[in-house]
Amino acid sequence: MPNYPPLVLVQDAIWNVLSGDSTLTALAQVTNDATEDQTYPYILMANATAVPCNTIGGADRGFGWDCRVTIHGYSRYEGDREVLTFMQRVIQLLNFATLSIAGYSTVICELDPDESPMPAKVLLEYPQKVERRHMPVMFKISVHE
Repeated sequence: MPNYPPLVLVQDAIWNVLSGDSTLTALAQVTNDATEDQTYPYILMANATAVPCNTIGGADRGFGWDCRVTIHGYSRYEGDREVLTFMQRVIQLLNFATLSIAGYSTVICELDPDESPMPAKVLLEYPQKVERRHMPVMFKISVHE
């Protein structure tokens, strides 16, 4: 694999897991591009970052990356129950999931304990003077050739 972050491949793998789960898609729409007139509830995949992690034998033994992707849950339900329900499903699907990413033999996906506080934190927001619930959850995806 080339020496650049596999963020598109990581996001594609996560997208396939989330959008392919009928239980989750019955609870909320999965998207990677929310519009102003987005239908609620929905799950948005965003904020992908990557840093090199070539310490597993050095770059001459293959490249590695620590990637982070934040999954955002949005709801207009009056209370936290709806967003907690579908984001719990997201965590069930992705925490220690077996992701397939072309060109990488090692792929570890886990809830990022430093960035995703547990118990979960639901934020109350007022975009365009309309109340909504927002629950961001970050996952760390480590990949190595």
